Amino acid sequence: MKNILIKRKDELEVVEFNWGKLIWYGNKSMKNSEDITIGKCILNPYQSNPLHFHPDCYEILIVEKGKILHIEKDGNGVLLQEGDVITIPANLPHRAKNLTEEEAVLTVCFSTGDRKSIEI
Repeated sequence: MKNILIKRKDELEVVEFNWGKLIWYGNKSMKNSEDITIGKCILNPYQSNPLHFHPDCYEILIVEKGKILHIEKDGNGVLLQEGDVITIPANLPHRAKNLTEEEAVLTVCFSTGDRKSIEI
């Protein structure tokens, strides 16, 4: 049996942006996952992350709190509310916009431990 790996909350990777933050729980750089990346995306009120895509993996996004508009490059969007799940294929440009006056909280999972993200 392989060793169990523990990450304490003070060991998590937190990356802050003007639109919110990403909190990483597991990925290759944290040395606790070769096969997946998992974390939280916090979107500030009425903010959006930049249009981007992932060339090396698909993404599963779960809305834990709030209401977001998930937008593709062509401008088409779909409304997602608490409990909704969306799967985004590799190479599809997308972004999420928080539609509320409170933080939106999203769980994000990627199909690789070393996800790439390219802003457009």
